[in-house]
Amino acid sequence: MKAYQSNDQIVKSNQTFWAARIKDVSDTKSLNDFVAGYLSLLGEEYEDYITNALSHLDLITEPVLEKATKDILTILDNLKQESSLEQRKKLWQKLAELVNYSNGIVNTSPQLTDREQAAKYIKTLLDNFQSGLWPEYDVAYRIVNVMAYYSIEPADTRLYKLWDLATELEIPNLSETDRKASWQTIFSLAKQI
Repeated sequence: MKAYQSNDQIVKSNQTFWAARIKDVSDTKSLNDFVAGYLSLLGEEYEDYITNALSHLDLITEPVLEKATKDILTILDNLKQESSLEQRKKLWQKLAELVNYSNGIVNTSPQLTDREQAAKYIKTLLDNFQSGLWPEYDVAYRIVNVMAYYSIEPADTRLYKLWDLATELEIPNLSETDRKASWQTIFSLAKQI
């Protein structure tokens, strides 16, 4: 029963986060800025997380944005179905053109094969979290998931401690005070890795 309550709490927290993020999208400029903000993360963040973030545009209720939102969501659906890296890159470029994102799409996935890349990914993820781009539980989960790509050894004290704290934060079992303290420790450790 407790696991279901935890999952429900995470789902509710994420829904609240995305509803608040989408609430600010009220015209074409704010829609383009929202999409561009996530497009700028390609190469630093995994495509699935970016497509998931942008998929929340389906919460938009502004009639003036209906067509633009539908066009964006159609491209996102195609991205989710496409297995070819080259074709996905073309779809990302099409999306960038649609929202007047001019920085171009160079790389679509980060590489986490060594410590430097893993540390950079975590730092970037935390910066984007502080900027309000990702919900709390997603960030904790993604820090924990770094271990799937790069083996963080206990001897790497700061990085391992950061990862260990994230394992506690990815489920809602801590008091709000303890959560805040753990996040503060993570941010402090991130400056030292």
